Amino acid sequence: MDHGLQQTSWIDTVPQSHALVIGSMSGGALETILAIFKRRGHSVEFAPADMAAIAEVGKLDLFDLLILELDIQDVSAVQLCAQLRRVTLTPLLVIVPEAGRSQGIQALELGADSFVVAPFDRRELIVRSEALIRRYRCMFVAMAADPSLSGSRPAARR
Repeated sequence: MDHGLQQTSWIDTVPQSHALVIGSMSGGALETILAIFKRRGHSVEFAPADMAAIAEVGKLDLFDLLILELDIQDVSAVQLCAQLRRVTLTPLLVIVPEAGRSQGIQALELGADSFVVAPFDRRELIVRSEALIRRYRCMFVAMAADPSLSGSRPAARR
């Protein structure tokens, strides 16, 4: 029986967002991520994987999501998770190579919110990303309603 209600999924409820992709992605991987997000109506910027270059992008709290690509050859890159977490609450999704699954786990320990293994399923990437964005936005609604929640947090979106 049709009650005139259109069924929507959680996927359809995330309005446009602004993501920052951080890493040394080859043109193909970067273009794939850009296309996936743009098709869903999100805007995306890119920055190399070092804090100086990221600082040039601007205030990290203006982004709804940070996507960090980890390179298995660069063991210290996972430390960037801890550096990012010290300066922002923006959700951090890490992309790790299949052989670097342990880097993904270490990234979670250092402050990442989630990780996907490359090669990744496009739908999984966007669904995980949008879930992180939804939770992040809900957190700010709660913090606006009760300012005492933001007292011990890193920089908050203004």
